[in-house]
Amino acid sequence: IDLLIQSINKTNDKIKSALLLMLTSASGQMSKMVFAITNRGKNNGTPSKIDIEVGSWAIGYWKPKLHFEINVWNCFDNKVQKLLKTLKYQDTNNYTQVDDLNTFWDSKSDLCLIENDCKKILNNIPDDTIELIITDPPHGDRIPYLELSSLWNALLHKKPDYVSEIVVSNAKEREKNIASYNLDMKSVLCNMIRILKPQGILALIFNAVDKKYWEFLTDIDLKSKGTTYLGCFPLNYSANSLVQDNRQGALKHDYVLIFRKVQNHDNTDAMSVFNKIQGWSINFPLPLGEEK
Repeated sequence: IDLLIQSINKTNDKIKSALLLMLTSASGQMSKMVFAITNRGKNNGTPSKIDIEVGSWAIGYWKPKLHFEINVWNCFDNKVQKLLKTLKYQDTNNYTQVDDLNTFWDSKSDLCLIENDCKKILNNIPDDTIELIITDPPHGDRIPYLELSSLWNALLHKKPDYVSEIVVSNAKEREKNIASYNLDMKSVLCNMIRILKPQGILALIFNAVDKKYWEFLTDIDLKSKGTTYLGCFPLNYSANSLVQDNRQGALKHDYVLIFRKVQNHDNTDAMSVFNKIQGWSINFPLPLGEEK
């Protein structure tokens, strides 16, 4: 991997960015954390004809008793070939991209891509300026994103800001408990509502087993902020994980919660669209343990 990174760093910035994307997308499969699957299907009575199969990198850092050594170059080349195939179907229209808000507001740029703390960035966005927000925030303690990103941050020489992360962690020294999580999430939610334009939509993707992780949503007074909850619909995962397949009570989907900043209570236009979505409900979802 080090030799590959050295070669990538010698390329120009645009090519380098694409190659690093391919490297980071493949690096999980390049590690010794790729476990070997034995006796697939033994639990459902349809065992596989293959004794040992290649598994994948799972949640957490671990050293499985039996693992596959995946060739780094083959893994990298496979990702590059997939990218090249995808580029054939990409829209060739040029677009302009910037990486700071001041430049974005003052120019006619199409896209602003910022790698930073959302709490800081939201504070710099004026009131009533955004028509649509789609966000997938941390779901309590389900995934410790920065901790799990250690390998990728090391490859990219990135120094993560663990102090500012919104998460619940069982590492006591981090002081990331449920109370601090809900406090941070409520602050971010209020800020997102603030920057929404009148009639603007906030689509928040979320789910958690424990109702304690929902408090930032259930305790906030939306009406006082000129916002209403319209409803939700289930968002199925694109692929199942080891945890979802093997852990009893594991979540099978997330919810897309729809909020709207309204000057009046007439949401007929929006509801005519949302009512067509499969699984749409105007009820607020219950945590898994409280579902009837």
